[in-house]
This record gives sequence, C-alpha cells and structure tokens, in this order.
Amino acid sequence: MVCAGWLSRLAVVASWLGGHAGWPSWAWLDSLLASDAMARLRVDLLSGRGLTIFALPGATGTGAHLLHGLTLLPLIGLLLGWKSRWMALLSWLVVVGWYQRVPGASTGGDRLLRFALFYLALGRCGAVWSLDARRRAEPWVPALPVRLIQLQWVAMYLLSGLEKASGGRWLDGTALHYALSNLTFARAPELSATLTSSAALVPVLKVATVSVLVWELAFPVLVLFRRGRWLALTVGVLIHIGIGLTMSVGPFTAVTLLGYLAFLDRTPVPSRGGAEPDSCNPPSVSANP
Repeated sequence: MVCAGWLSRLAVVASWLGGHAGWPSWAWLDSLLASDAMARLRVDLLSGRGLTIFALPGATGTGAHLLHGLTLLPLIGLLLGWKSRWMALLSWLVVVGWYQRVPGASTGGDRLLRFALFYLALGRCGAVWSLDARRRAEPWVPALPVRLIQLQWVAMYLLSGLEKASGGRWLDGTALHYALSNLTFARAPELSATLTSSAALVPVLKVATVSVLVWELAFPVLVLFRRGRWLALTVGVLIHIGIGLTMSVGPFTAVTLLGYLAFLDRTPVPSRGGAEPDSCNPPSVSANP
C-alpha cells in the first residue's frame, strides 16, 4: 500500500508539472491573465472568482511569468518530498488558485488533480522516496490519503455509470457512435469518420458502448477483490487509452490512469503488533487515519 500511495504522490505532481511548467502554459499566460481578457476570465470578487494570488494587480506581463514560476516551487518541493505535507497544501492552494482565476481552462483531469493534491496533504505523503524520509523515518503511515483517492475514482465511475444507465443513447448502444461523430473533440477526425461511417463497425460500437456502461457500474465491486481489481483496472486502461487515441479530453486520460496507482495494493495492512515492513517501503501502513 505504501508503494502505491507514494507512487501516486509522484505521479500526481509530475502530471501537474508536466502540464503547467512547460509550453504552452507559459505562452498562454499573457492572454489568460491580461486585464482585457474575455469576460469569463476576468476577476469578479463578488462571485468569488479571482480570490487568488493570480488576481493581484501585478499578475500581468512579466509579473505573471514570475508569479507562475514562483507558484511552481511548492509542486517541485512536493515532488522531491521536502516538507511534504506543507508543500502538498501549498500546491493544492496553487492549483485551486489557477481554477479560481481561469475556470474556463479547467478540465475533468484538472479536477481530479485538485482532489488528489488535497488528499495527499492530509497524510504523510513524504514518508518514503523523499528528502523528508532521509531526515526522519516514519514508523507508521496512515492509509487515509490513498483510500480517499481510491474512493474518488470509485465515485467517479459509479456516478458516471448511474447517469448513463438513467436512459438515452448509452442504453440503446449508440453513445460511442455519436461521441466519435462529434469532431469538436476528435483527436483524429479521419479516424473518427472511418469508425462512424463503416456499417461493419456498428455492432462493434454498440458492444463497446454497453461494455463501458457495465464496467463503470461494476468497478466499485470489482476493486474490492484482488482478481476483480486487476480485471477492472485492465479494462479501464484499455478504455482510457481508446479515449486518449480518439478524443481530445485534455489531461483526463493520463490523470485517470495515474490514479490507478492507488489501487496497486500489494502489501497487507499489518496490525500494530509490529509486522515486517514491505521490502519496497520501510514504514508500515496504519489502518487508522
């Protein structure tokens, strides 16, 4: 469990840094934070939008680039595991600040990252594979952050499945056909056109549609059991890779798959009697938060 938990920490931070530390994030700063930005991006304190350091008067032009660079420091600190809980909290405030300032640029993947960073701030996310661990070993590591990430992913699939099962194109098997027909989100329009225009692929898309629905509804139960968990995660990897190859959905595919690391629970939770720690992770995991 500890391996899965701290792999999740590294994955979450690396994913966010990958999207926000490089281009095009820097190239878009001027247009996103400009004082004459489109109305939906402007600061509106009465509605709660802009309660963030990115709404400061100097957060434009060169000041915006400097501020953006400074706010990446907590994420780097969390990646290295330096004062991890404080860095996790500061990182969460940074990404929430970005959302408050530019809500239109947020995607489903960004929302999952915000949740995951908040959950990491609740636990000792620097217990291993970190600078903190080099200074002080943690004898016990609460499993709460990992459990919360697991619950977040389970809730996402369950609620999505219930919404799909309430009626409409998911029940008649045409949802994927229409989703692929929407060229606004098509990553490869030619491929999408081929998949939706071929009569031979109509039954394939119907089976795939129903399979996704069944998988989402079954996911919360399957992950409770070791064999079922591997089945649920394997199917999920295939589904999300398919989504990533055919549709432009921002970081959602990558973030969702990174969240699967929290389910890689190979280490039994020991009692407080002092069981042998796992070889890949010195600390034991406490069943209590």
